[in-house]
Amino acid sequence: MRVPRFTCHVPGCQIDFTSVMDYEVHYNSIHRYLCVECNKCLPSPHLLDLHVAESHDSFFQTLAERKPMLQGLSRRQPGYR
Repeated sequence: MRVPRFTCHVPGCQIDFTSVMDYEVHYNSIHRYLCVECNKCLPSPHLLDLHVAESHDSFFQTLAERKPMLQGLSRRQPGYR
């Protein structure tokens, strides 16, 4: 008996799943929040907002150069890729 496969078609992923539910869990936890500027996927809307501000917002970048920021993405934080 052949087991159906569901493949993640996000570029660079290509993981196969045996159920739609497993695929949906994967997609929603890994790929759901996509940056439209650079196509980077983040695991939460909060991390996506921080990424967009820090990476693509010139006002935020200018502000960050002038004073320390309390919030931001760090390579040590979960969800940073």
